[in-house]
Amino acid sequence: MEAGKLDRRITIQRAATAPQDDAGQPIPAWSKVAEVWAQVLPLAAREPFQADQRAAWVDTKFVIRYRADVGPLDRVLYGGRTYDVVGVQEIGRREGLELLAYARAE
Repeated sequence: MEAGKLDRRITIQRAATAPQDDAGQPIPAWSKVAEVWAQVLPLAAREPFQADQRAAWVDTKFVIRYRADVGPLDRVLYGGRTYDVVGVQEIGRREGLELLAYARAE
């Protein structure tokens, strides 16, 4: 893995155990897992119709050094957007990770 390509700083977060509101519903909370250097590769953009409304999504791949504590239930903060990680693929033998993520374009 070439260190020069890892030129963007991202934050990886994981859903945390949260307190409940007055109705007994959990309040969404996220805890920081790590702040790491990454290569950011935009893959595609699309605008599907959902429930008679147009919703725009951006598909992005983040390449980072290998970490055993990152999974598909985590999320990435980068460039003022929140990306939901939906896939994690190991590169080589623990050389790195590819995180496939989706964010709602606003």
